[in-house]
Amino acid sequence: MNKPFCIICSTESVFLLKKDGYDHYRCPDCALVFVYPLPSAQFLAEEVYSEKSGYQSNKKKDLSIIQPTKKQEKLLSYLKSAEAGSFLDIGCSSGELMYFVRKLGYDVKGVELNQRTVSIATANGLDVRCSTVEKAGFAENSFDYIHMGDLIEHVLDPAELIIESKRVLKQGGRLIIVTPNRSCLWSHATFALYRL
Repeated sequence: MNKPFCIICSTESVFLLKKDGYDHYRCPDCALVFVYPLPSAQFLAEEVYSEKSGYQSNKKKDLSIIQPTKKQEKLLSYLKSAEAGSFLDIGCSSGELMYFVRKLGYDVKGVELNQRTVSIATANGLDVRCSTVEKAGFAENSFDYIHMGDLIEHVLDPAELIIESKRVLKQGGRLIIVTPNRSCLWSHATFALYRL
């Protein structure tokens, strides 16, 4: 089988590992790690991130009883010191982060593929669309802040996601992306254990 080419920079990529039945490759130029062959968007929506898969089935239904995680607290601290505005959470799950951001005075919206978690968010009074940001129909220059928390590594076309985010982000707005760091000590340790 031919080696796949990186979906970001088109460099021929090298096999990294097999996990959960999927082959993962790493680009030697930009260091992107990706699954090959890529699953279809329909497969991801209907099988991986769907209600029937059990994805995120552990989410609490009442957001008023939860506390921010340490990762969320870092972002909330930043947003407290910034000027409140419009905030879009892409891949917002049940809206936990949106719930806390709204308490800071922001106008919050979200998009999420999992209908179960969308239902939790909307039951808690949050404006969440069961969609991708590309299909959500937001107007240009709609948001002061856009957040993607542990999401970009799950999409089929990260470049398209960034382009659409830039389109709906206001001039001078902030795009906040949180993603796993493959270069961290924890990642190196777990990869070493995997090889053993």
